Amino acid sequence: KAAKKRLLEENAKKSVTKSSTIISESLAEILANQGHLDDAKKMYEQLMQKYPEKSSYFAAKINLLIKT
Repeated sequence: KAAKKRLLEENAKKSVTKSSTIISESLAEILANQGHLDDAKKMYEQLMQKYPEKSSYFAAKINLLIKT
């Protein structure tokens, strides 16, 4: 019973912990809209590395965040 409770607690912690493996433009926009500008900026920087062909687009998004 104690092991089952421990497993449940571990899964609950995972569900509320921010994952750095999820990277998307939509999530970056949500973060920005919620006021998490630093997190949004970091995500756009990661997107720039993942999609270098869109780096100027993401750089423009970062510039908009900086001006906010």
